[in-house]
Parts: sequence; structure tokens; C-alpha cells
Amino acid sequence: MSVIQSNQLSENDIFKSLDKKYRGLNILIFDNVKSTNDISKALIKNSYMDKCIVVIANQQTDGRGQRGKLFYSPAGCGVYMSIIIDIKNYFSDLQFLTQFSAVSVCSALEKITGKSIFIKWVNDLIYKNKKISGILTEVCNDIQNRRLAVIGIGINVSTGGFPVEIQDIAGSLYEAHEEAVPRNVIIAEILNNVFYNYYNINREQILSIYNKKLFLNGDQIGASKYSKT
Repeated sequence: MSVIQSNQLSENDIFKSLDKKYRGLNILIFDNVKSTNDISKALIKNSYMDKCIVVIANQQTDGRGQRGKLFYSPAGCGVYMSIIIDIKNYFSDLQFLTQFSAVSVCSALEKITGKSIFIKWVNDLIYKNKKISGILTEVCNDIQNRRLAVIGIGINVSTGGFPVEIQDIAGSLYEAHEEAVPRNVIIAEILNNVFYNYYNINREQILSIYNKKLFLNGDQIGASKYSKT
């Protein structure tokens, strides 16, 4: 699949839509990788992280979700990214880190698309009853033994031609006839939301938003029983 010129991943275009408070990020863009999470973990294990790093790919050949499931990641039509951040006290468990990430991504997508998107326990985003996004959070130590988190995010922006085994459950944010928001804008808004929430929103607020966006069998639910971590 060829990449439309206006849809090319670009650090400069990402920074144009990024809040100036967060422009100190180190953004690495790759054309084709196995997994942005794998690259992020290798960076953490082999270097000292003096600033936040964001790893972005145009395509993944071995994108992963929870429990080792593959995330279909064809070229030019999705957002595949990983964010390396310091773990704050309230990120004491991966489940909450996943909930935090799901809320941040869901809110960003709703803001820039005007579409109603829900969260399926614990890490999937749902639009029109189909999965459009998955989140994989992992933790590892750097060379100074600091614990850092990797937030892996995969989004089907305008993806089509899903493998047969996932055709019934996978969907895209945009259909073929729709004009999609450029991926650089989507990436920037996700980063804006992740870092705003990271610095300004507490655990209780995140869980409250998460519960309001929970989805089950096509229905939005208020499921406080799912918020325990």
C-alpha cells in the first residue's frame, strides 16, 4: 500500500500540532519495524533516558497486543507508536497504566474526530461495535535501574483488508469513503492528552472517566466493579 504524501509521518508536522510544553520530546520515526514496543524496551535497557522518547512506525510486522495477540499493522493507514515515560507513584500496576492510556487515547480521538468511542475492558477501544485500537503497557529498567513504562498504542485509522480471522471484530476509525484526519495530527493529540493527564489528572479522575466510557456487548456501561486494580 502506498502512502499518500499528505499522510507521510513527519516529526515537523507532529510538532506543529503538539502543545509547546511537550516539544522537548525525542521523536523517532521508522518506516518498517517488528514492534515499536520492542524498540522502546531495547532503548531503555541500553541507554540512559534523559528525556521522554516516542517511537513511531509506518508499519509493524510483529505488532503485539495483550496476551501475545498480533495487532494487524499495515503500512500507511494506522498509528503505531510507543511512549516511554517515568513511572509515577500511581502507576504502581500495569492495569492502571493501561486504563490511564486508554482514557488518554480515547479522549484524543473523540476530540479530533467528533466520533463516540468506548473502552472495552481492559485495553481495547471500540467504534461502531468493532475494535479500532489496542494498548499494550510494559515496564522495564534502564541501565541505572530506574523503572520506566512503555505505552504501546495501535490504531486502525483507515485500515482495510483485515485478515479473515479478525474481519468480524476489527474496524477502523474512518471508512474508505471518509477523509481521515492526518496521522501526524492524531499522534500529536494523543501525546498532548497523555502528558496533560500525566501531569494534571489524578488516579480517581482517570478511573471515573474510564468507567463512564466502558463498553460491553455494544452498550456503554457504568461498571465500577471493573475499576479495582
